[in-house]
Amino acid sequence: GSIALYLNPRWMLFGGQLLILGGGVLFAYAKSTDKYWPIAFPALIIAAAGISSGFVSANIAMLRAPLFKPNINLLETTSLVGAIFNANLQIGSSLGLAIVTAITTHVNNNNPSDFEGYRAGWWFVVALAAFEAILALVFLRGTKSPYASEKQRERESTENGEDTEGEVIGNGNGLGHVHDTREKVSALP
Repeated sequence: GSIALYLNPRWMLFGGQLLILGGGVLFAYAKSTDKYWPIAFPALIIAAAGISSGFVSANIAMLRAPLFKPNINLLETTSLVGAIFNANLQIGSSLGLAIVTAITTHVNNNNPSDFEGYRAGWWFVVALAAFEAILALVFLRGTKSPYASEKQRERESTENGEDTEGEVIGNGNGLGHVHDTREKVSALP
């Protein structure tokens, strides 16, 4: 949502993975139906918040990366990045679900009423979320939000008494936006 304008995607993705990790740990301990409200329901909320923030931040990070590259066709590049992101999402979801199902079935010995297989599946999700959180910290570059930079420039120029109306912010390929202190308008190429 609106926090994505100001926060680095690296930290949003890291925080989302930590929420998934926390939800997975809670799910691993929700063994019986009497644990639904105290454990499973909060785990559901926490994990869903982590998944949604992780999805949004990964999408932002992938689509924002071309903005910092000079001399590229922004429309073609973001289309390609979006297609790759969605293909990876579909393939990764299918593989993850297959792995968790295989773990659960193997541990349960085809006895679906045994919770130990489900617990093992959730521990796999916890380990995967921890691994992805480390990957986000190590490999995702810390680029600042263009919107946050724009707000900082606006604040600095206002403090210096400069007029900022009509300043074009972009990457030089004509697909920036016009910064106006009264409103934001998309600039046409």
